[in-house]
Amino acid sequence: MEAFAGMFRKATFLNLFKGVKLPNGGPSLSHLLYADDALVLGDWSLDNVKTVNRLFTVFNICSGLKINFSKSNLFGLGVVNKEVEAMAKVLGCKMGNTLFVYLGVKVGANMNRISNWDPVVQVVRNRLSKWKASVLSIGGRATLIKSVLESIPTYYFSLFKAPAKVIANLESMIKNFLWEGDGTNKKIHWVAWLDVTRPKKQGGLGLPRLEWCNKSLLSKWIWRYREERNALWRSVLEAIHGSSRQWEAIPSNARLASNWNSLVRLEKQWKLGGQRISERIKGVIGDGKDVRFWLDIWVGLEPLKNTFPLLFMLESEKKCRVADRILASTDRGQFCWKWKRMPRTAEEVQQLVDCCRILNQIRLRAGRDSWLWLGHGSDTFSVAAVKKIVIQEEVQPTEVFFKWCKWVPRWRSKDEIFWWKSKDAVFVESLRRRWTTFLQNAGWRGKFGTLFRIGGKSLLYTLSRFGTYWLFTSTPKFPE
Repeated sequence: MEAFAGMFRKATFLNLFKGVKLPNGGPSLSHLLYADDALVLGDWSLDNVKTVNRLFTVFNICSGLKINFSKSNLFGLGVVNKEVEAMAKVLGCKMGNTLFVYLGVKVGANMNRISNWDPVVQVVRNRLSKWKASVLSIGGRATLIKSVLESIPTYYFSLFKAPAKVIANLESMIKNFLWEGDGTNKKIHWVAWLDVTRPKKQGGLGLPRLEWCNKSLLSKWIWRYREERNALWRSVLEAIHGSSRQWEAIPSNARLASNWNSLVRLEKQWKLGGQRISERIKGVIGDGKDVRFWLDIWVGLEPLKNTFPLLFMLESEKKCRVADRILASTDRGQFCWKWKRMPRTAEEVQQLVDCCRILNQIRLRAGRDSWLWLGHGSDTFSVAAVKKIVIQEEVQPTEVFFKWCKWVPRWRSKDEIFWWKSKDAVFVESLRRRWTTFLQNAGWRGKFGTLFRIGGKSLLYTLSRFGTYWLFTSTPKFPE
């Protein structure tokens, strides 16, 4: 495929093929390749289509590999169907509809609509129908939820913000599968979902909330935007959403309806410990050519545009880099300012003095700039670190909680979950009534007591783990 890409780059360079030119000095897109899939983009013209046909023919002659046109589709944006169909005949491929699926994602679909999430919901529903939930214990169902069910929507969750109704539907299916199994009989959900989703260290089952997973996965795009400075997708975003009058750390064009705008709105509204995700990413200065002087966080705990707002108003190039303002040719702090006018009021001069005092401690050095994650864990961003912060923010610790035993084997997990449910008073009372009825029907003549703490060892493996035993207040008598 490298030869295929080289042919299109050469054709674009010689102006034989005209790709899609992005605004604001963005790149020109002619082709995108992934594994054995090829996506060709260009202006709508007969010359472009004929050039593509010739390139495919030359590629076939040189490599012996032939494009399967019966599986290929031609799409036209803003073009009538008859013209698209005529162009498709030139290539010998099929005409495709505007809304299509590429690499498992609906291209052009509005993912804020609940109906566009039906494939994800249907996959989860189909997977549940194939499992024999009736023969699985609650421990087995909890294991399947952790390992399989919650990983099914991960791909979509890492790309789109899921509507609240979709998350509610998915969590409803997970709840029903956990407590009811195959769903043939309605059963009581003994423990609140908030307690089920608590970490195991706090007495829960450790099942994460899907909303937290969705937000944590989307937050990785903020880190990737900082870290992948030369990535093609970042250049495309800056060309589409960038503006000379926009001074936010993450570019966003509110006039466009896009998934990126939804992600940026989420980043602005969602705060962890009172901070946005972008405020937890700090620049580490190297040569100063990547970190923006006023807009990024690299000295202190906030951007310099917030620390010195009067100086930022006087700045003529608000998107300048650190290397544009701090000179690296001397050991002393020397600066190259470009003001619209010189600072002259007392407040402006004082802010300039304070700014220079801070910058005198900064020295440029060899090597590129890097980014530092200010969250928990290592200095590198991870989705798990964000989830840990979310759990600490959302889950309130309790003084009394169930302690799981690490040495209980997995095949006895249903026993531990049984005692985990027994912390609920309603569950204990229901269990007492059931056992009382069972013993009376079996002919026992004794009063059934309650759970009683004992210090001795029991012959039953599970009961010996928790030091509990069913105690009768009188000696049971067998029926004659």
